Amino acid sequence: MALTELTRDQILAYYQARLEGIRRSGREFAARCPFHQDRAPSLTFNPDKGGAWRCHTCSVGGMLVDFEQKFSDCDRSQARENIAELIGLKSARKPEATYEYTDEDGRLLFQVLRYRRPDGKKEIRQRRPDGKGGWVWSLDQNVRRVLYRLPEVLTANTIILTEGEKDCDRARQLLADRRADNTILACSTNPGGAGGWREEFSPYFTGKKVVIFQDNDEPGIRHAQRVAQSLYPYTKAIRVVSPPQHDLGDWIDSGANADDLIALVKKTPLWTPPQEAYGFFVDAEKFAAITNGDDVDWAVEGLIERNSNGMVVAPPRGGKSFLTLSLALHMALGLPFLGHEIPRPLRVGYVSREDSPARTARRLRWLRRGLEGDGGRIDLTGHLWLNTKQQTKRLMLDIPDELAELRENVTARGIEFLFLDVFNRLHSADENDNTAMRRVLEQVETIGCPVVLIHHIAKSQQEGPLVLRARGASAIAGWAEFIAAITVVDPTPGSEVRRLEWETKDQERTEPVYFRIADDKQQRKTWLEMVKAEEVQEQPGYTPDAGQYELAVQ
Repeated sequence: MALTELTRDQILAYYQARLEGIRRSGREFAARCPFHQDRAPSLTFNPDKGGAWRCHTCSVGGMLVDFEQKFSDCDRSQARENIAELIGLKSARKPEATYEYTDEDGRLLFQVLRYRRPDGKKEIRQRRPDGKGGWVWSLDQNVRRVLYRLPEVLTANTIILTEGEKDCDRARQLLADRRADNTILACSTNPGGAGGWREEFSPYFTGKKVVIFQDNDEPGIRHAQRVAQSLYPYTKAIRVVSPPQHDLGDWIDSGANADDLIALVKKTPLWTPPQEAYGFFVDAEKFAAITNGDDVDWAVEGLIERNSNGMVVAPPRGGKSFLTLSLALHMALGLPFLGHEIPRPLRVGYVSREDSPARTARRLRWLRRGLEGDGGRIDLTGHLWLNTKQQTKRLMLDIPDELAELRENVTARGIEFLFLDVFNRLHSADENDNTAMRRVLEQVETIGCPVVLIHHIAKSQQEGPLVLRARGASAIAGWAEFIAAITVVDPTPGSEVRRLEWETKDQERTEPVYFRIADDKQQRKTWLEMVKAEEVQEQPGYTPDAGQYELAVQ
């Protein structure tokens, strides 16, 4: 059946699979638009007119295939296949193999399927669960990319990396019964093949031995070298192995067995970085050629780079814990934060030591309801991880055993960004002693992921350069690669306005953002609401006092 021949019920079934909160609106149906953060339904579609749709906020629209193209970011041919899949007109073509990518706890994130075309060439497709028993035949930026067989990687001490899932599974099968004493072996690969490696994968290999089987072509060799360079700071040992055939799979097809593979690994020398990449001084031309600095990997567009440490400072009662918990929630869900895009969801950890567990839980519930709007409940499982006094009574960064426990749990949960609230509750050192602070911050850098410290502002520095506003020794602000500062500029009870300023080491200070903590007490939800700069009546010199106002949610 051609898509032009779809029935009204089939078109409606398609939109029900793609849209949330559908309701009838005259002769049409209305729903929240998936292409922007839509609190009230602004998209309409008409199943009696071939599925014609339009978003009255985005000012875009089209027919059914146009919607699927935009939704799945694919070409028209793929869009037609996706629509057919969703409404039950399944293709008769079956995949040769299906590879499942799961998170640390074994929950399915996406699948990679390998097909064989009539001309003999392979075709790779990807799909993710739609949450309703079906599939979305694309991976957008919100889908978390992970290593293949990630749960096995976490528990192993020796990892074999291949280029592609097929070779990975063949190596795993070949070596299943050949594990040496004290060796826990795992085989893995990254999604996307050559060129698909991400820096965020590397911390999973901390302290492990790694064997990289490269494909013997230019992309394969380049990919293996890039992976080795990325892993080098984390691993115990790396070997980059070149099989006698084009790749590991071809070599196994030619008759290679487990003994052959082990012998080749043993005679391959340990990999060390090329001198021109890691020498004490590097020639500028060589550095430019070997270092990828063209694109900034943003965690929060224009504010936080993916691998940068930083801090948020504010006066007491300034709203720093509320803002940072909201930021953590937006980062975990991949939702825009105060006008700044978050390219993809991150696995975020939040250590709360200033507030009680009950208050932290209450804030989290209210913030989540503020994001849910009129839709279904947001599931934070596997996205945001909390540690309060309820989980561990004490957590001190300058006590080795407690730091080690934090580090182990960050690695085990695959946490990519960690918030520590509040810094002075997490160490026993003298905050005004530069030497003592440097020691503590050196320990912070061993945690295994970027860290955001929530910290108090210096009483004498409500204004001026952000680097001077952090309380205590200059080593604290000097450690941060970005600093955000919150200032209460209009303390009018019930509608307090705060100014958020942001400064990085590599950029000039961004334009201030003004916001208030808005709430709906009847619905028990809250959110950060941006305020136009021209509407703000700043009160110079105002210093918040604990008795002058309360946060919207206590």
